[in-house]
Amino acid sequence: MLANLAGEAKGRVWIVKNGTTADATSMLDIMALACPAGTEITVSIDDETDLDTLERIEDLVRSGFGE
Repeated sequence: MLANLAGEAKGRVWIVKNGTTADATSMLDIMALACPAGTEITVSIDDETDLDTLERIEDLVRSGFGE
């Protein structure tokens, strides 16, 4: 779900965990971060026109991915 939302962005979307950065459009990169429930991450965008996408990703993460 996260990779699909990030893929809608015009610019790049990044996830950072403990100093490690991953491409949020890559499921492999996301899985390599190994973020179990409760892990603190930072999501950032390269293009400010993607603020809506960033907010939707924030909502998805805060909701526990709908689970």
